[in-house]
Amino acid sequence: MSAHVVVPLCRRGVLNLRARPSSYCRVRVRVVRRLPSSTSSTCSSSSSSSSHSSSKSRDSSSSCRFGGKILRWRDVARNEKKFNTHAVLWEARKKDDDDAKATLVLLLHGGPQVPHDYLKPIGQALSAQRHVVTYDQLGCGLSDAPDDASLYGVDNAIEELRRAIARARQAAGVPSSEKIHVLGQSWGGILAFEAVRTGELGDEIKSLILSNVPPNVAAVEADANRLLEEAGGDVELFMARHNCRVVPQPKQVADAYAKAGSTWRGSGVLAGYEAAKTTSSSWPAHLRTLVISGEHDFVTPELAKTWLDILPHGSASQVVVDGGSHMPFWDASEQYFERVRAFLDECDDTK
Repeated sequence: MSAHVVVPLCRRGVLNLRARPSSYCRVRVRVVRRLPSSTSSTCSSSSSSSSHSSSKSRDSSSSCRFGGKILRWRDVARNEKKFNTHAVLWEARKKDDDDAKATLVLLLHGGPQVPHDYLKPIGQALSAQRHVVTYDQLGCGLSDAPDDASLYGVDNAIEELRRAIARARQAAGVPSSEKIHVLGQSWGGILAFEAVRTGELGDEIKSLILSNVPPNVAAVEADANRLLEEAGGDVELFMARHNCRVVPQPKQVADAYAKAGSTWRGSGVLAGYEAAKTTSSSWPAHLRTLVISGEHDFVTPELAKTWLDILPHGSASQVVVDGGSHMPFWDASEQYFERVRAFLDECDDTK
């Protein structure tokens, strides 16, 4: 008899593996604390309550070798309910052209509801020349996690994203006239794609990076189950091969799983999702897309390639990171960041 194993980004949330038993915002962005980049300790802000219901209960004093500033803002959704959002800003450390303004990269985490902690290497690496902001989406991490199911879903996440862009611009000092980059990892890429496809986002972004993003949930679950069978039904072996190949597991990855939400979580809430094919008339003509994934990713290179058929012809390119998994920014970081930086540079140079 088989049992279901639910996995987030592969452990309790992104996939359902079958295994053997064994909003429009009134906002004030507040910088809570700068995290020194010189220390070798890791970021591990904690909450005294699993409900995350009070920002006062959270500890933002811990330092992080990945640097950044902790931000908090008060999010006012369309139903006028107010929530606290936790975010991090990495300010650009240098620019090739001192007269040029640093652009902004917004990072969107996966899950749904696996918070940003595991994306910290991306923030630190890309802030060499650009401002980078990421936030914990509603329901996970150190952001509030209300129990009201009506506050979750793709449409609500898109509205939250639009509000987060305004706050990220404010925190980084990037005016609304300047286009930004968006990098969505796993579910975060689905969120970004849907925001553009539905017309809620597009004119204000200059590039889209779909990192380890499944265009079809049923297909990625099928591939993951096949890979699990190849691992003898051993979930831990599957994780070590296809989710993150760094041993032992990085603390930031473990922290993300420990702070993951439960109100709107994993591939189950996206059951039946398949990215709709776009056309040149329904997709911003200027928008370039990079599809990037790892050689050993459970979002297989073959599945990721489907994005090239979904997006308008010639608007997207694909990169497969040798030796990488679902988190190539951890286990194949040199090649991952080389390709991502080159793409961002090309997009910034395009007038």
